[in-house]
Amino acid sequence: MLRPGDTLIIWKIDRLGRNLRDLVDIVAALEARSVEVKSLTNGIVDTTTAHGKLVFGMFALTAEYEAALIKERTLAGLAAARSRGRAGGRKPKDDPCPDRQGPADVRLTPIHHGRDCPILWRHP
Repeated sequence: MLRPGDTLIIWKIDRLGRNLRDLVDIVAALEARSVEVKSLTNGIVDTTTAHGKLVFGMFALTAEYEAALIKERTLAGLAAARSRGRAGGRKPKDDPCPDRQGPADVRLTPIHHGRDCPILWRHP
């Protein structure tokens, strides 16, 4: 409903986005539509003034820096785990299809009636 030239007035910053990255993305999308943003409780977000735009730009750079640090630390942690012989992800679970378990000479040929085994498990 916001049109170019409108100002979105919010009570607090946390009402607009879940985290700083969300807030930056939302405000950037609003600025692309020529909509200003102003916070009533704290003057941190106020894109109607030059000072507010400067402060918001600093927050945007901080959010980008924080995201890059998180990515860097995650990749370093995964590399360290791999060097210790650990693999990421979930542990493999048992095969839900009983006809594919056990030694080859014990397996029975199941009758699937055109369905695969996991579907038979979900739809008895």
